[in-house]
Amino acid sequence: MLTVLLLSTVALSAASKSSFTFSSDPEEVVLLVTYIGGTIGIHPTFRLYGDGRLEYVLADVHGKEFERHEGSLDFQEVENILRVAVESNLLEISEDGIKSKLKAQNPTGDVPRITDATSMIIMISLTSFKKRGEEFGPTSNQLTVHAPTILERYYDIPEIHGCAILSRRMSALQRSFKTGTDSPTLKN
Repeated sequence: MLTVLLLSTVALSAASKSSFTFSSDPEEVVLLVTYIGGTIGIHPTFRLYGDGRLEYVLADVHGKEFERHEGSLDFQEVENILRVAVESNLLEISEDGIKSKLKAQNPTGDVPRITDATSMIIMISLTSFKKRGEEFGPTSNQLTVHAPTILERYYDIPEIHGCAILSRRMSALQRSFKTGTDSPTLKN
């Protein structure tokens, strides 16, 4: 069976001179956000598919599901969410790169750790990515960032800020699933 992948080209701000495409295949995950650790034994996972379908699952550490919701985002919302990841350098940085930036801004030179906070795992997958005139084919990255919404208050690091924006967006989508309200617009 031949699957036709429709692509979305997204031009970013003139300053970044970047663009990206993502598959609109209803089976391809373009963004996965999940949370682990912390003091609560249940963890939310969000899967955003190229066609805008969004799955939200709340499960325990053994995979037992407590909640499952599905909704859809319009094309512009998918672009906006992916744009946050692209403009925040989440495609290009490694976990070690984020740790280095945290160490550089911390007076003690340590990577801050908040023992009861969750870590956010982000996986992004694009069909193409172009930045500063350099074009890349299929591009993906996976990062684990500890406590991004807390660290954002203390550190001026674009990648941490981008993770915090994505985390707030996922929380807003989770609330909209639970209340049955329309999906809120993306806010920084």
